[in-house]
Amino acid sequence: MEPNMNQMNSMTFAEMLALRGRQLFHTLLSKMELMKGNFEQIMEATRVMLHDRGLPKFLWAEAANTIVYVQNKSSHQALDFKTLEEIFIGKKPDVSHFRIFGCLVYFHVPKEKRNKLEASAKNGIFVGYSENSKAYRIYVSAQRDVEVSHDVTFDEDTALGKA
Repeated sequence: MEPNMNQMNSMTFAEMLALRGRQLFHTLLSKMELMKGNFEQIMEATRVMLHDRGLPKFLWAEAANTIVYVQNKSSHQALDFKTLEEIFIGKKPDVSHFRIFGCLVYFHVPKEKRNKLEASAKNGIFVGYSENSKAYRIYVSAQRDVEVSHDVTFDEDTALGKA
């Protein structure tokens, strides 16, 4: 008899291994091999993105997070050209907010974060998407820091070499 979901959640790894034996072991092994290959692809893409945009290496985590974010909202051949979100939630994700990594941006600085003599806007470089809100992560080279803002203007034409 096959255990139900509640029983599976309460089982230890050893109990599951005894129940499923070789099948579970081989499934885990193949998934680990896939993860290793995926990790290598992510790190290679990270290296290429940073090099292409001339960004410092310490922004590697921002680039890697952006790659994973975009991959999670992209269709996959293994999923019959559906996204993970489409499979779990039943609808395609909105990707209209996708921007070119490393493009120049201008963003508003709220009154609470500046004094009367400081500029009401800053420029920076787009390095990713916020995990907590519908906002963008922006590297401000003058401060050597990453800020989060939703009030952003992107200069993607320059990034594409049109300007």
